[in-house]
Amino acid sequence: MSLKRFASGHPIDKGTLSRYLNGKRVPRDSWFLDKLLTILAEHGNEVSPEVREHLNGLQLQALQTAHPHEYRVRQVNDELELAEFAQREADRYARGLEAHLADLTHRCNDLTDQLSRLRSAWDAERADLQAEKNDLEQEIFELRRRLEHARQRIAAAERHRHHLENLLENLDPPTSTPEFDLPARITPNDIREARFGTVRFRPGYDEEEVDVFLDKVEKEVELLRADREELAKENAELRAQLGSVLYPENLDGQA
Repeated sequence: MSLKRFASGHPIDKGTLSRYLNGKRVPRDSWFLDKLLTILAEHGNEVSPEVREHLNGLQLQALQTAHPHEYRVRQVNDELELAEFAQREADRYARGLEAHLADLTHRCNDLTDQLSRLRSAWDAERADLQAEKNDLEQEIFELRRRLEHARQRIAAAERHRHHLENLLENLDPPTSTPEFDLPARITPNDIREARFGTVRFRPGYDEEEVDVFLDKVEKEVELLRADREELAKENAELRAQLGSVLYPENLDGQA
């Protein structure tokens, strides 16, 4: 590429371009070196990063000697670019941290809510279990009390039974006779074998004999009824005593 063609495409005249190339004048910024390196890369002669950095260093040294003020401006601009780049990187990093922090905060809040719900559910379930445990303990206490009471009644019934047995063994048969004589008991055979005399002047049995027999039957029926009532009363009393011995818990329920 000729100097004229290069100068026509950039804001630089041919003489200034010639002085840049022969070293009589130093460019005040880095665009000229960057453009030359770009042209080399387009023609297949791209330089390595190390060579580019070395050339930039040589240009800065030449600029520092030839144009100290421009060198200082160039240096400050480079530092400003680095500072702006660092600021952009810091901003990007801070935004990433803020997003990550927001995500972690949201997850932490969700876990806190879940933990609170679990604690509430656990407290309710624990209260129910404690109430059930208290009910069972109260029921166990009541059953133990009733069992102890039943055992005491069994022991008392057993002592009472032994007392009655001893009392029965010590009872002597009666030796004295009643103060009055009971009439002779009529038997079924007496009724079957009953015979009455006949009268001579009219048909039928002797009325006096029949009346005497009927009186005996009446007295026997009265005695049987009294015996039956007495036996029924004794039977009821014996059943009650037997029930208190065999089923003492029924007495607890009635009490």
